[in-house]
Amino acid sequence: MKYLSILLTIPLFVLSCNKENFDPDRNPDLIGTWKVTEQFSDPGDGSGRFNSVTYDRRYTFRADGTITSNRDMCFPLNGSAEEVDSRGVYNLTEGTIEPEGCDFTPNYRFELDGQQLTFRFTCFEGCALRLRKLRKGSHFPLSKF
Repeated sequence: MKYLSILLTIPLFVLSCNKENFDPDRNPDLIGTWKVTEQFSDPGDGSGRFNSVTYDRRYTFRADGTITSNRDMCFPLNGSAEEVDSRGVYNLTEGTIEPEGCDFTPNYRFELDGQQLTFRFTCFEGCALRLRKLRKGSHFPLSKF
């Protein structure tokens, strides 16, 4: 009987160890990789709204205060398919991102509200992106970092 109880306990232990504990709906920690899901569009009359995007733009926030992206952070609203290694720094206290090597792009702001991360940019009509946190293992390769 003792061996039977041990045999029944092992599968439960193995299953609990293999289970991924990360759930972006319940763990909105900023550190990790986020994917752009929506972009704010406004025709200039104040009737703007967020619309789904089809491009693949990801940002990875690291614990050391750096941020990397698979697209050019100097042009955050550009849905270009060109992959680049782009980086910068973020300030959690101020909620700002400072892209590296941008001549004319000012810092932009971010806010984390529950499971939704929003980037806000300076432009003529309101400009913003909404992002969703990816599960662990969904990171894009950063071979140059």
